[in-house]
Amino acid sequence: MFSKPQVASVLLALFVTASVNAYGAIVAATGGNGVTGQAFGIVDSAPRDGAKRNPFQTDTSIIRDKEIASGDVQPCGRTLAGGVNNMAAQLATASSGGLPSVGSDGSVTMTVHQINGDGAGPYTCDVSADASGQKFVAMKVTTNVPGQKSRSKAKATDFSLVPQMPAT
Repeated sequence: MFSKPQVASVLLALFVTASVNAYGAIVAATGGNGVTGQAFGIVDSAPRDGAKRNPFQTDTSIIRDKEIASGDVQPCGRTLAGGVNNMAAQLATASSGGLPSVGSDGSVTMTVHQINGDGAGPYTCDVSADASGQKFVAMKVTTNVPGQKSRSKAKATDFSLVPQMPAT
């Protein structure tokens, strides 16, 4: 149903953008094969019980079109903790542990940890269908993080985010 590059690019789908810079970390992505991964840049030891910049959002990807266009970062952005999210290196590392695959309906279930009030939804999701990280297409989001214009009153809270691969 989905090509191998699409399945491999599920981790690239973890490049999720909100309408403005938001402080939400994709701490889990579970595929139809039962494998759970996480977004590039996530640090397992980062505390998830607070709402301030340090240390709670140091592994949250910062994705800015201006930085991508200038070549300062790759499409998956950067984190305060680790710098630029090197897509090739992080995909290779993630692949060694197994990648989540899309479900039979083309979806992948993610857990977004909203750190503070400007980490809310709604989110949009894009995927690099050829796994190059150069061209992205929109995914349909069937379950979204609550919020308006990336704002809500939630802090240090996990929410489900379920995007669906575009039809091929």
